[in-house]
Amino acid sequence: MKTSREQRFTARLYNSTFPCLLAVIRLLQLGSSPRTFYFSRIIFILFFSLGLFTTAVLSQSLKMKFEHISVEKGLSHTSVKCILQDHMGYLWIGTLNGLNRYDGYRFVQYKNLEGDSSSISNNAIISVIEDDNKVLWIATDGGGINRYNRMTNSFERFVYDSIDINSISSNKYLQLAKGKNGKIWVGTFGAGLNCFDTKSLKSKRYKNDPANSNSIGSNFINCMYEDKHGMLWIGTEGGGLDRLEIATGKFEHFVHDPSDGNSISFNYVSSIFDDSEGRLWITTFGGGINQFDRSSKRFIRFPDSELQSSEIWSSITDSKGNIWLGFWGGGLAQFDSKSKKVRWFSHDSDDPATLSSNIITALYFDNSNILWIGTLGGGLNKLQFPNIKLYAREPH
Repeated sequence: MKTSREQRFTARLYNSTFPCLLAVIRLLQLGSSPRTFYFSRIIFILFFSLGLFTTAVLSQSLKMKFEHISVEKGLSHTSVKCILQDHMGYLWIGTLNGLNRYDGYRFVQYKNLEGDSSSISNNAIISVIEDDNKVLWIATDGGGINRYNRMTNSFERFVYDSIDINSISSNKYLQLAKGKNGKIWVGTFGAGLNCFDTKSLKSKRYKNDPANSNSIGSNFINCMYEDKHGMLWIGTEGGGLDRLEIATGKFEHFVHDPSDGNSISFNYVSSIFDDSEGRLWITTFGGGINQFDRSSKRFIRFPDSELQSSEIWSSITDSKGNIWLGFWGGGLAQFDSKSKKVRWFSHDSDDPATLSSNIITALYFDNSNILWIGTLGGGLNKLQFPNIKLYAREPH
């Protein structure tokens, strides 16, 4: 019969403690005094009770508890799209109805005000980043991108202009990624990729050209990641994965091939990141998770049988090297890339300490190693980890 983590801990506790206790009692009994023997029995009972108490406390602490933070606590909307902690420690939460700044106690909301050009351009917040100069940039769905001025508590807008080739190529459903040398990458849904210079405030556009194999593979961009090797990785919707060699401006395409088990598992790429060991990971919406070998240019797929769902929407790595995956309807998973073990967390309507929703749209670790989880319709979830390292990677 399979034993629980608490049962195994109890066994370890007793196996390591009882020999010591028995040795103490044995020594006390050598005094042959009835009074000494009486006190030895009291000591034994006290240690036994302490062991039971410790086990009970551990059982409670090993259960992950999710704190729910939503509109009743000041969040502007129940659907969260992005989360960022800035250099001052504030959390910025983008929702489908406004931007929020959270100090751990209260929210400050930022919304579009009709007739006020210094307000944020649109209430549908898709992406938030902080550049090298500690400036906050916010991407929207329909309002272009915004630069936040902390001194004046106002926003400056940068939008598509049909007669200005140096403007961003679209205002709709924009994604942001931090680049180097004062650049930020702006992905659009249908109008390609932009490299936006935060100094000159000009944008360089990259669009798909069917006649040019060196052009970007798709104009529909879901995510971007610039690595330390001078490469920009672009996840597209339906066009697979692209790699841009920034110095030359040439793109390389990686698409799913049903006849090749070492190709990417699916052409809808949802997130891209390097883990602590420098391995590149690509998640997909419909094909699970892939690891990419840069030298052989091959993908290592992880079977859907190891996951309850293949529709991954968001991801992040933790300090121990675990990969956290947010699913569209499948909840949250902690994936150990070495052991291939998965620990699952899902919403239970009968348990208020579980996730508020199984549709996970954003994941973020703050400086205190707290995991913040954005959901569709369930607001924000906060997960603080127990200060216990035993069985940290073991699935239940």
